Amino acid sequence: MPTHCENCKEQNPPKRCSGCKAASYCSKECQETHWAIHKANCKSSSKSEATKSPPLNPNTTPSGSSPGVVHGVKLIAENGRYRPGRFVPFEFKKDHNIFKRGEICPFTALYGVPIILYSPLVHLGKSDVDDKDNQPAVYLRIQPDSGIAPPQWQLSYLGTCYAVRRDRQPLTPLDLEAMYAFHESRLDSDYFEYALDGLPYPYKITPKLFREFSESYWEQEKEFGRKGLP
Repeated sequence: MPTHCENCKEQNPPKRCSGCKAASYCSKECQETHWAIHKANCKSSSKSEATKSPPLNPNTTPSGSSPGVVHGVKLIAENGRYRPGRFVPFEFKKDHNIFKRGEICPFTALYGVPIILYSPLVHLGKSDVDDKDNQPAVYLRIQPDSGIAPPQWQLSYLGTCYAVRRDRQPLTPLDLEAMYAFHESRLDSDYFEYALDGLPYPYKITPKLFREFSESYWEQEKEFGRKGLP
């Protein structure tokens, strides 16, 4: 009998919960997202384990953050399109405003990696000393039903922004770059025109689709001669 991902319902997912061997997932991100639901039924869970992260295969367990901080990304403001180097690692203390005032990026949640985006200008009314645009932040904040970011994110001179995973797992600049590139590719296509014309989307945004895009994107970057990639 065909199986499906417990989180996004993608057919024939390649991974299973390593605890109970019953639940199937198409990616680590989907497993983590669904854990809040699955943990009550997972045979590997006990009352003392109910708040732990989902059981993962040893070779896919993410590295932990340093004590007291969560690893995310700083999106440096700069006029013009994205270039490598605009995303830099950033350590967030657990009382940082991003966890209190930041917004979930709903389009990223569709493919299983819900990101919290935070802008000092949008959320506190504070702008950078050097006022500049931040197109990547705007693209990451697009709405799933239109491809358009909320008006407050379309301000000129948005300034520096910050991003972190909602589940507080490490987020790297390369992770965020692939996500930004994925959004840009949908915006450059006719994907969102379907919704604007009142038509159903031609395909679903799923973890599998993003994973395949990401693999292709990095292969292309290597072919273009980009250095320093894993």
